[in-house]
Amino acid sequence: MLRSEKEISVKVEQALELISPLVEDNYVPLNIQSLASLLGVSRNSVGRVIKQLIDGGKVEKQGSGFNLIPTRSQYCIS
Repeated sequence: MLRSEKEISVKVEQALELISPLVEDNYVPLNIQSLASLLGVSRNSVGRVIKQLIDGGKVEKQGSGFNLIPTRSQYCIS
C-alpha cells in the first residue's frame, strides 16, 4: 500500500499514522534514514516532509524518533 503511493508527503504521513498507534504515546521510533529505507524514498525527501509536518504542528521531534500529534478527529468516538 505505502510502497505503491506516488506522493511522497502522503506516503510519509500515512506511515507515521500507521506506526504510531502500535507504540506508546503515538511515538514513532524511527529516524529519517530508517523511515526513508522502509518506504523506498530518499532521506532528503523524507526530511523535507518531516520538516513540513513539524512546521504544520502535526509531528514533533522526540529523541531519535517522532511523536505524532493527535488530531481532533482522532479523539472522536464513532
